[in-house]
Amino acid sequence: MENALRALAPYEPIWQSFGFAGAAPCSPAPFLDWLREASAFDPSPTPFGLEHDPRKAYPFAGGLLVLAYPYTPFAMYPPDCLQVPSYYFASQQCYHAAPRLAEALTQAGLTAQVAHLLPQKPAAYRSGAGFFGKNGLFHWHGFGSRVVLAVLAIGLEVPDVPQPHELIGCGPCLACMRACPAKALAGDGSVDENCLRRHMLSIVPEPLRPCVGLQAFGCDRCQATCPATRGMATTALPPGYAEFFSISGILADDNPAMRSRVNTCAGWLGKNYVTASRLRSAAALAAGNTGDPKYLPLLLPHADSPSPAVREHARWAISRLSSLG
Repeated sequence: MENALRALAPYEPIWQSFGFAGAAPCSPAPFLDWLREASAFDPSPTPFGLEHDPRKAYPFAGGLLVLAYPYTPFAMYPPDCLQVPSYYFASQQCYHAAPRLAEALTQAGLTAQVAHLLPQKPAAYRSGAGFFGKNGLFHWHGFGSRVVLAVLAIGLEVPDVPQPHELIGCGPCLACMRACPAKALAGDGSVDENCLRRHMLSIVPEPLRPCVGLQAFGCDRCQATCPATRGMATTALPPGYAEFFSISGILADDNPAMRSRVNTCAGWLGKNYVTASRLRSAAALAAGNTGDPKYLPLLLPHADSPSPAVREHARWAISRLSSLG
């Protein structure tokens, strides 16, 4: 949508600071494709609480401004730590940056609103900015899939013209499919119910628990092996990461200490991700995957946790470490 981006040229100094940008029409076509796929997981009229018609959700909108907030992976994780992919830190930064950008555009004369009610990947694809990978992630041309997407509904008409480009643009590469520990990738951009990311905020099914390793909140292995992102520069962990995501520290915390830990981690990742029970369930699962019996005394008090996820993961870890010892 180069013509639409040219029309947005007066506002480029505002949106350019975000990273990359593309423009998409308000046509429901790509969102209807998404609706058919999403309905397999949520058959409600608005799967996952999202709309499939941009004009219905945002009547003022003539088009969509698709933004990509780029990020790079962390260089290395210290021992005794949950491994939280850098995506989640970037996602929180993007979450706060997008409304500021919308406000700046509105003040400059272009009505803009963060389109929280629309699925982001179909909008990005319709903008012509990239393609879907076999891992189901959107790949921005020239950068790969290490971007956080944001979509703004804007009061500028974006013409609905054909946008010929590949839906899946990975060619014959199967790197992500081979790397997926849960074998959840079909190769057509779809991801089945075994994807670790679908389960890591709740009780992880037992057959998948060894696949999680020390990861928390999400899985990054398909991106780590993708040729488009495999060799990119890395970034350092935030100061204090080793302390606040310490497996033994999380398991040892009493409630006051955990509240302090949650407040800090939520500042990095957002309150929707970080709760005391999620940190403890992730730490219990990771402890079981270390194979180190030193965690057994720390796990035992959590075997009777009121949280089903903490309790289940702690009992599994205790059983696993006891059998290994």
